[in-house]
Amino acid sequence: MPSDPRDPRDPRDPRDALEIDVAVVGAGPAGLAAGIHLARLGLEHRVFERDEPGGLLRSAGLVECYPGFPGGIQARDLVTAMVAQAQGLGVHFEAGEVVDLSWTDAGYQLQLGAQRWLAQAVILATGTKPRPLSPELIAGAFPTDRVHHGTDSLPWGIAGSRVWVSGGGDAAFDSALQLLERGATVQLAMRGQRPRALALLVQRARERGVQIHGDTTLCSLRPLPDGLELTLATADGPVTQGADHVLICHGRDPDHLLWHRLASPAARSPRQVVSHYPGLFMAGDLVRSECRYAAVAAGDGLRCAKLAEVHMERYRARP
Repeated sequence: MPSDPRDPRDPRDPRDALEIDVAVVGAGPAGLAAGIHLARLGLEHRVFERDEPGGLLRSAGLVECYPGFPGGIQARDLVTAMVAQAQGLGVHFEAGEVVDLSWTDAGYQLQLGAQRWLAQAVILATGTKPRPLSPELIAGAFPTDRVHHGTDSLPWGIAGSRVWVSGGGDAAFDSALQLLERGATVQLAMRGQRPRALALLVQRARERGVQIHGDTTLCSLRPLPDGLELTLATADGPVTQGADHVLICHGRDPDHLLWHRLASPAARSPRQVVSHYPGLFMAGDLVRSECRYAAVAAGDGLRCAKLAEVHMERYRARP
């Protein structure tokens, strides 16, 4: 393996690590697509996932731009089909969070709890993470069962619940439509007067009864014994509202933690599928800041699996 000019080597002995050909970190659409193709290729692999497979797609509603579904497909149904396909082909999943990634002469080392894995190629498909909430927004103890960043964490039995959605983009409007279908009373607060979401989503939200409040900013949340108290800044001054749940859709950032563990905290964040590290590839939302679609992520995963195959052929052909 060629040496890196910064020599990012881990002095730990790799001999007690579990050895595989390819490690995939993340089981969203990109990681699942990569795992499916790696299984078809017969490469020894593992797909590591700290939560349920599906990634952010589990929080989406109707997916209308995935090829092969003329009328669209519910995101959860698409996730179920992807996971079933992966399991049918023998994709190997490992539950848990990869907390460290390093490069040695023997290959890439991944730390998963008390276990270490050694892989000759790594596909990072770690997706995105929600932007942290400002301290000013949360007053008092953080009510984790009532403040959410995705619809997948809300209870299914929310019929009759009062839910406020904060945000004006696609995620906010898509989430509002999902919650409305589940029987909740939904109000949406967005900072600007005009939504930043797809016009079709905005039209559906208005037609189906989502109450949309423009020029309205969520300023603070305070937990109550039976819900939440919201303070909203409006054009007419501050307003206080009650809610059972609040969904925060204030944007997401790529989860570059493992990349920075490997390269250095100050390293420039990757923007391409192929990295300058041999055998290290990035897929999906991790590198697609403005093109976050399940079909694009799945295509990235497939491409990364093919690149990993080529890398393994070269690795095995070494003298």
